[in-house]
Amino acid sequence: MTFFKPQHLYEFERPVSREEIHRVSDSEITSDNQFCALRISGRFSRVETRTVPCQCRPYRSMPEVLGNQPTFTFSQRAGELIGFRTPPQYMQGINVAGYHEHFITDDREGGGHILDYALEQGTLTFGAIKS
Repeated sequence: MTFFKPQHLYEFERPVSREEIHRVSDSEITSDNQFCALRISGRFSRVETRTVPCQCRPYRSMPEVLGNQPTFTFSQRAGELIGFRTPPQYMQGINVAGYHEHFITDDREGGGHILDYALEQGTLTFGAIKS
């Protein structure tokens, strides 16, 4: 968790992949030891997500729940993506190293942990997390 204070803004008027977006933030936040927070507001041609299913008592263990996550595909949807880039050198195992992103549709009816996405057009804001 962080107080989001973006230092960079990029507008995308053409379709771009997840990898292209990550290259933009990696080109500005060049230290592999630096955490980065990001947000994308826009229209996505495709977003693939997964989420933990709703549970009722008695609650199942986390390994049981994580082994049976439903997946969803959203096509041509506006929404918000938020995420973090976590340094891989010393954070793997403590946290998810690399990019960890979540999506929510503009009507707040769907979303989840992102497996992949393609942005049609939108605004990327991001910045290094300093404290």
